[in-house]
Amino acid sequence: MNLKTNSSGWLSTVAVIALLSAILIDHASAQRPTAMVFRRRAPNVVVFKIGHLATGTGPVIDGVMMRIKAGMIAEIGKKIAIPKGARVVDLGDSWVFPGMIDLQSKASMPHDLEEPRDAVDLDNRPSRAVVRDHRDFKLLAQAGITAVVITPSAEGVVSGVCAVVKSSSPARIAFGSGPVALALTASTQKRSRFPTSLMGAFQLLGQTLAKPSNKVLAAVAANQRASLIKVDTEAEIRAYLRLANALGLEGAMVTDGSVRRVMNDLVRPMSIALPAIGLNSPRRDLLLPAALDKSKHKVAFYSLTPDRSATDLRYAAALAVKMGLKRSAGLHSITKHPAEMAGMGKHIGTLAKGKDADFLVLSGHLLDLDAVLKQTWIDGHLVYQRSEKKAEVSR
Repeated sequence: MNLKTNSSGWLSTVAVIALLSAILIDHASAQRPTAMVFRRRAPNVVVFKIGHLATGTGPVIDGVMMRIKAGMIAEIGKKIAIPKGARVVDLGDSWVFPGMIDLQSKASMPHDLEEPRDAVDLDNRPSRAVVRDHRDFKLLAQAGITAVVITPSAEGVVSGVCAVVKSSSPARIAFGSGPVALALTASTQKRSRFPTSLMGAFQLLGQTLAKPSNKVLAAVAANQRASLIKVDTEAEIRAYLRLANALGLEGAMVTDGSVRRVMNDLVRPMSIALPAIGLNSPRRDLLLPAALDKSKHKVAFYSLTPDRSATDLRYAAALAVKMGLKRSAGLHSITKHPAEMAGMGKHIGTLAKGKDADFLVLSGHLLDLDAVLKQTWIDGHLVYQRSEKKAEVSR
């Protein structure tokens, strides 16, 4: 009898433990974060009535409507049928522009990430270190920057994979992997490993892309994946041009005013990202964007936020227009062109059906610095409102 009682009691204990384990596992599953944290928010339908719309793909359209669904632009037109239950936002006589994009940023990045790495390091991914609720992203949205490209430090000829991050609340890492970061700068050269010179860096990068060892590098070499190459000096720029011409590379050059010294060597249209100019910039740097655009090169500005003010991006484009850059090219330099250089032109940079609903609402033209930024929208959600008075909302 005792044996039976003990056996029955043992079985009962096992059953109780199994039941409790199932309850705990189910509770843990309910509490566990899922991969949805970086995906689009819940579907919503909003119809905007807009006084002046600059899509970034043509002339400004007056008196237009735009329908947003699930964070994407579903329709743009003079007259749009308003779906039942849709939210309607009347922006009055305001101007709407694509959100600005900073092609080089360190938003939320801790400084201790700046450390020596292997010369070819695709595993260096800033996306792992992004602090999604960091104050940097709030300041970016307040300045009208809706997306940034967070770049790894240029410690190798292949420095890592950039992160494209939306300045929402909290920030959203968008589109999976961003462009691949390349470099030929002095920071890639180390006494402790190869390369130790610019020539060595040139040879290593050339060999790496001529005979790629994995699918990512093969895609970069075939121009099927975007790349950003950091080059500072005239010698570094000339070295990259030799590689670009030999291998047919189309990656964007991230450089400075030194590019003006090689203007005659730019034999084909190229994508060139320049640091944001200001009133204290040398006159030759102020005139450079217009000269590059005139020679059919794509020009983009970057501001290295938060090391520089997020407002520098808009100011640089406006100043470049004052110094001779075409107005359309000025707008593209902080919207369309950085999106294309980052390989994200299908999603952001302009306003069109099927693209992300990232846009700005202003009292005037984006490149008129007296125009006030009223609102910033990302993925169809209002993330910044300048004044307490909200846009007129009806149903």
